[in-house]
Amino acid sequence: MTRAAAGPAAPFLSLALKADLAMSDTSRRRLRLLALGLFLAVLAGCSGPSITGEVTLNGQPVDGGTITLLAEGEKRPNVSGEIKGGRYTLTSANRLTRGKYRVEINWLQKTGKTLPNPNDPGTTVEETKQLVPDQYNAKTTLTADVGSRVNTVNFELKGAPPKVDPKKKSGPSLKD
Repeated sequence: MTRAAAGPAAPFLSLALKADLAMSDTSRRRLRLLALGLFLAVLAGCSGPSITGEVTLNGQPVDGGTITLLAEGEKRPNVSGEIKGGRYTLTSANRLTRGKYRVEINWLQKTGKTLPNPNDPGTTVEETKQLVPDQYNAKTTLTADVGSRVNTVNFELKGAPPKVDPKKKSGPSLKD
């Protein structure tokens, strides 16, 4: 038998060691299973909701885009995250809560051109264009209903990128 560690936990450890020695193997197994079950129940209750899934555009994975969940109805935070390799995951660590959301998906591609920066005169920024049609972002028709546990929602987007009005001054979309 080894000595229990000294310190504030010493009396508890000593008592636990004595109780463990007095138990049969079956009782020890049952106690460990009960402790594991309680731990998992607490963990599941504290973890909050999450949403995960795939995002494709015309059958191709969206890579490097963003997904934003806009809370509908009651006051809740909006939640956003990256889409990498066509997959996304948002959790309670991103401030995700249960409820209905409108979903916006953005995927910007650099055009290779530079433009004057409207927010910092005398500097330039790289021009980008939106690859995802407006009905999935600016005029979104997408929704998601997040429940209390793990939610899987895939988005299979279809269509051509939005057309840019050549008469409209083109510039970087800093709000996207």
